Amino acid sequence: MKKVAVAFVMMGGMLLAAACSKEEKAETKSTEATGAAAPAAESIGVPECDAYFKKVAECMGKKPELKPMLEPAMKQSAQAWKPLAANPATRDGLIKGCTAAVEQLQKQCN
Repeated sequence: MKKVAVAFVMMGGMLLAAACSKEEKAETKSTEATGAAAPAAESIGVPECDAYFKKVAECMGKKPELKPMLEPAMKQSAQAWKPLAANPATRDGLIKGCTAAVEQLQKQCN
């Protein structure tokens, strides 16, 4: 089961990495210039995963052109991760995966 949790986290990280790589090729405008605000972050009750969702929301706020790709991915991840967070057998793997996803996201979207 821990492998399943890590797979879900990595899927979210890969989607984010692809989006950020695609974004680097496009012209960007600052949040202040576009007036875009960061969308609300998801929450599943696991601090490490909630931190990931918060970072995704911040990334979308900084780079609003990523929102159409990242927002649905974030919601899908939250739906997939909630049962993993509730299951003691998968929670530890999910925590590790979310921690790794936050680290990857910081590299991609800062």
